[in-house]
Formats: sequence, structure tokens, C-alpha cells
Amino acid sequence: MNTRHTLMLLAASVLHPASHAGAAPPSATPQAVLWQMAETPRNAPATAEQRAAALGSLAMIPQDAEFFLSIPDMPGSAQRLSQSHWARTAYPDLPELHLVKQLLAGKEYPRSLVIAGGAGSAKALARILPILGRMEIADCREKRLGIPQPPAYGSENMTDEQIMAAWQQYDQERHRQTHPFRSPILKDLYSAPLPAITLIAELPSRQMEKIPAVMQEIQQLCNDREHEGWFNLFGEFHEGQYDGLHWQGVRIDGGKIYGSMQGTAILYASDEAYARWLKEMEPLLSGRECYILAATHGDKLIISICTDPAREIHLAKTPQESILATDKTAFADARLPLHPDMLFHIDQSFFEHLAREIDEQMAREKKIQPRFYAATIIEFCQACRTLIQPAPVNGIIWQDKGIHAELAYGRDRSIDPSSILKIASIADRPTTILYAEGASSREGIGAFMPYAAEIARALADGLELTDASFRKIGRGFSAILDGWQGDAAFVMDNQGHLPAELAGNMSKLHIPRIAFYADVRNRQDIEQGWQTVVHELETMDADDFLSDELIPYWRSNGTDIFLTDLTDKNLVVSASDALNNQILAAVGKTSGDIRGGAFVLRFAPIKEMIDRNVPIFAEQGDPIPDQIMEIIEHVSQAFDGIYGTATPQTHRTKLHLYIREK
Repeated sequence: MNTRHTLMLLAASVLHPASHAGAAPPSATPQAVLWQMAETPRNAPATAEQRAAALGSLAMIPQDAEFFLSIPDMPGSAQRLSQSHWARTAYPDLPELHLVKQLLAGKEYPRSLVIAGGAGSAKALARILPILGRMEIADCREKRLGIPQPPAYGSENMTDEQIMAAWQQYDQERHRQTHPFRSPILKDLYSAPLPAITLIAELPSRQMEKIPAVMQEIQQLCNDREHEGWFNLFGEFHEGQYDGLHWQGVRIDGGKIYGSMQGTAILYASDEAYARWLKEMEPLLSGRECYILAATHGDKLIISICTDPAREIHLAKTPQESILATDKTAFADARLPLHPDMLFHIDQSFFEHLAREIDEQMAREKKIQPRFYAATIIEFCQACRTLIQPAPVNGIIWQDKGIHAELAYGRDRSIDPSSILKIASIADRPTTILYAEGASSREGIGAFMPYAAEIARALADGLELTDASFRKIGRGFSAILDGWQGDAAFVMDNQGHLPAELAGNMSKLHIPRIAFYADVRNRQDIEQGWQTVVHELETMDADDFLSDELIPYWRSNGTDIFLTDLTDKNLVVSASDALNNQILAAVGKTSGDIRGGAFVLRFAPIKEMIDRNVPIFAEQGDPIPDQIMEIIEHVSQAFDGIYGTATPQTHRTKLHLYIREK
């Protein structure tokens, strides 16, 4: 059965609804859970000392840090995980796993971890990230060149000298063809500023005791003059007093890197372009240096990556001096009693710098590679910038009757903040597998249109539509979107069947029913657009887009398999009158004030549907494997489902993902 066949079977499924005798819904209904997730907890702001008690090593990060990621309590996270209902149900042997036991004991692995970027790091990182993306693009372009590689050493048909000569010729040809598009990228990389990064790891005493020996070994490698290696080729050992601590590590010398590049230049002795490029690299590298240094403070190992230790190494001495005394960590206050497992913050300035760098660098890349798809990337980023208000980005993960992850970013104008979700109550039906709904603004719909056109073009190419058919269908869908108000939902339940005339004996199977809901702004636009689409589909040759098994069914039923209920306010499309009526009955019956977007994926109705199919598959001589049934049983016993909300706020947008245990 191919993909098109499967899609048509699903679309045609729901003609014969099945009866259901399920358990009563849980006391905390899915709709109620979504409402709670969308709510913003109102807690009094925590003090720097209260934050330090919960977030540990962040108290050493200074206030001017521009981004951080923290795992404040690894043994505590492991303990909460191993004692959770879902873990004990789905993975009863979890507490016995070596990694979990070691984390709980706190003897082998870090007890906490913080990574932070100092002042100026946001701009530096924003400069580097697009360069790394361009390097990946250059690698893809090089692969498309198809330069044949010589055989590996040890080939039976060539001597080692011949292979060496072949590889030298390959390197020269490879450089000749890739130099025009790799050279500008490397120039930007070698001239880019480096972010000042601080890593703080709280280590068990056994690990702290090993650090002096590691530093001594690094010093020996740097001073080794008999054996060439990374440490003595590019760096030298460095130690000094900075910010009250003794630091040891490696100073990487850009001049030594340039000297190594000169050593390989003999391979390209006849390449004048390479010689000119190498000369241009000298001032970019020769004056540069980077330090990778380590120090200890109590039970903490501190690592700094910087270019000027005296200026860039700085640690907070008290919580009041730290980032915990700023608004950069205020987002965690409401979750402190729940012991966050991980949290991060990125300053607004990073995204402002990144947007400029993407525009500038990708524009240059497009000039080098005229057919490069940078235009699409730039247009997408520009669309995001026009729709999303610049703001810091915060994220936090915690455990509370499951696993929660929350992300907050700037106000998202693609979401209509005034629209209450219309059919969230459908999520409470015990037969509902999936409910997903979102309220888009007219501005968001307009920004999405160019990408919808690209997706449609790709689908048209796959179906081998003529340009004329594509344009007509495109005009039809454009009219439908014009008539759409902005709220749309996707619903799936477990009450479907395959049509008997299509599936034969397999029509007894219970399969998902699928439906689409939208609120209506202009009914006439939707009707006219749909008529255009239907007319074009019905005049097409079914051989162009259907498998042989589905052609007779399509010719006898056509677009009638899509049962549409359209009023001046609502549109519902499925293949079942019963499902359409259920959705229409749910409109406007949402409890609470859920805005933005939400989804629920529940496991109980999936298991129930599969359980009803077990005897049917057995009767057909094709039973469901025991391993699959065991997995389904464990998951359904451990988890209720996966929930998500996207909530617009005055100046922010909050995303909340919840894997809810039973």
C-alpha cells in the first residue's frame, strides 16, 4: 500500500461510525489541563538569595552575562525522575540503570552545570552561527561538484608514491574548484570575534582530585618538542591569577595556525589564487589568540574560553552581584518550588544581531552562488522579524505529574490574541485521539501565503499537475483562505472504518476519523474557492494522482467522500456526518479562556482502538506482535497524553509542552 493509497483510505474512512463504551473521563479533563497550562502563575518575585538556593552555580555568573544554560541539580532531577509514576510504570528497571544510580549517588557525574556567555558574546555568537551554516552549504556544493577521489593507501593497482601524487593532484583540483566559494567564508570565520564562555561544573570530590594531574599532563604536551601534536603545534601552556583565582590551560596562537597553513602551501605552489588568499589570511590570524583556562573554587571546576583573560574573566562573589539579581532569571520564579531541571536565557540583542548577520552574510553568499536558496531563508527570517516583537527568549523544564517544558519569546503577531479557541471541549470526548486548534491573525495568514504557495508547487510537481491546473487550484485555495477568519482545528478520533466496497473484509477494522474545522469570515469566498478546486479535481485524470486500487472508488465517489458543513460562521470537513455534527455541537462550548493555540494527543483512545482490532487481525491470520502490544500497554499505563499551548500575552508569547502522566 503506497502513501497516496493510505491517504485516500484515511480520507474515506469514517463512513460507518462505531459504537463506544469507554471509561469516564478523568477528573482533570483535557480541556481543564489546557486552561491551567495557558494560565500565568502569579508569584511574588523571588530574591537573589532564594534563587541561589534553588539554582546553585548561577550565583557565580555576573550580571552582564548575555546567555546561559543551567542544569542546577542533576542528582535531584534523577531522583524525581526515578520516583515518578510514569517512569516506575513504563520503565520499572530505571532506578537500577547504571547512569541513574551514578547520578543519584553524585560520585561520578557533575552535580550541576552552567554554561554562560559574557558581555559581547551575543554579538560574537550571532556572527559565527551564519558562518557555520555557510560552511555546511559549501560542503553540499562541493559534493555536487563530484570531484573523483583517488584510491586509499594500500591499493593493489598503485604504489604508495602514485597514490600520494594522485591525492596531491586531487587536493589541487579540489581547491581550484572550491576556492571561489570557500575563501570568503574562511575569511569571515578567521576575522570573527570569539564569544567569552564560562562553564561551571560542580563535581564530586573524586573528580576534583584528578584535576591537578590533568593540568600537569596538558603542560607536558604543550612543552613536548619531540612529538608534534595539537597542543604544541598551535598553542602554549599558560597560567596566571585572574579575578582572585589561579588559572591554568592553553593559549592558542593564531600565528602558529598560520604557520601550519604555510606548511601545506607547497601542495598549491602553482595556484596563484591560493597564494593571494594565504597572504590575506596572515593579518587575520597572526594577531589573534584564544585562551582555554581552568580554575577550581571549592567543589566547582570553572572553565573559561576567552581572548583576554584579564578583561573577560569575571565571576560574581555573592548572589546580589550575580545574574540572579536581575530580571534575566525572573522567569524561573514561579517554578522554583518545583525544582527546575533545566533553564536557559538568551538576551534580545542576540536575535537582533543574528537577524542583521543573516541578511548581510546570506546576501553575500547569494552573489557568490546565484542559484543558492538563500533568498528563501532571508525572506523567512524577515517575515519572522516582522511578526515577532524582539525580546529575550527564556526556557525552563521541570517535573510535576509528568514533564513540563516552557518557552517564552516576544509578542507573536501571527497569533490573534482576541480569539478564544472554539472547539477545545472536543478534547474531553473519550474517543478523541488528537485535538489541535490555533487562532491565526490576518497578518499571520498573509505572511504564510508565499510559503503555502511553495508547498503547493511541490505537491503539484509530485502529482504532475499541469501549470493551468495548478493555477486554477491555487486560485481556489486562495479564495478559501480569503474567506477564513483565522481559527482552525484538526480533530482525530478512534471511531472510523474503511468503506466496505474499498476494503472488503478489512472494513471491520477500527481506524482514526479525521476532520478539519475553521471559522468563517466570508462564506461566499469559501464556496466559490471550493467549487473551483472541486471542478478541477473532477476533470483531472485519476490515473495521474491515484493508485490502481483507488481509481474505481474515486471515479464512483469523487469529491463526495469529503462531507462539508458550511455555515456563515463555521466550516467542517470530514468523511463522516456524525463527526461533523459532534464538532459543530462543540463550537463555543470551551470552558475558561483558552487563547492562541492548543493541542492534545491522548494515548487511551489509541490503545482502545488497537485493542478492538486485536481479534480482527488474529482472525485474518496476521496478529499484532506481542512486543508492540507490550509497548502500547506500558505507554498507556504510564502516560495520559501530550499537551501543548501557545498563549499570547501583552508583550510575550508563552509555549508550554506537557507530557502528562496518569
